[in-house]
Amino acid sequence: MFEIEEYGIVHKGMKKDINEDNIYLNGFYLEENNDGLNNYTKKKTTSSKRKIYGVFDGISGLEKGNLAAYKATNLLSKIEKESLLDALKIINKQLYEIKTKEKIELGTTASVINLDKNNLVVAQIGDSAIYMLIDNEFIKLKGENNVGHLLNNYLGKNDFVSIKERKFKIRKNAKLIICSDGLTNSVSDDKISSLLASSNDIVYIANKLLNDALINKTSDNISIICLNVRKNYMKIILFYMLVILIILGILITIF
Repeated sequence: MFEIEEYGIVHKGMKKDINEDNIYLNGFYLEENNDGLNNYTKKKTTSSKRKIYGVFDGISGLEKGNLAAYKATNLLSKIEKESLLDALKIINKQLYEIKTKEKIELGTTASVINLDKNNLVVAQIGDSAIYMLIDNEFIKLKGENNVGHLLNNYLGKNDFVSIKERKFKIRKNAKLIICSDGLTNSVSDDKISSLLASSNDIVYIANKLLNDALINKTSDNISIICLNVRKNYMKIILFYMLVILIILGILITIF
């Protein structure tokens, strides 16, 4: 069994009047119109049941980026039982239907993970990134790079979009950062990976990265989810001790 610490923060940045990002923290997400999130309390849970986390960056320059990010998180909360890939396809279909029926331009990126026991599934579209330190191996994942300042692929753009899915196994521990490009465009990969490797304090990591992005005058909204996943050896030991006691009890009864 794995213990999960979760924390998230959202800031509209230094140059934006509105926040078009949204985050998904195991069922929690922001309303359509919001000024960000700075009061989320770090939570602890376990991976004994499926947990989903994700960042959705509403596309700037479109009419309803914040609506797209909100609709994505809201719908995800209703279809959590679907695989990540199928869930994002369903979200894309709904956003595309809104776009065509209401004749408004909207769309959002998505970087989403599913934790189930020691299985980690990642699904991505767009340029929101995921940084992972899994059993001391550093991995950076991105759905797509920008072409100039434009994204070619995002939820809501077309009735069919390309979504990347990847699968990993966690043996002992993992730390993860899921973030929008308000962070990655202003803080280097080296700095993010170094901080991820040097600290286990997810609240400190997230707020340090946010402050660095603001100091560097990021031009976009900033969303950061930070997770610390560790094997809980004590619970494993207690579980096997309980099994042994039950077996001993049965044997005593028989003999």
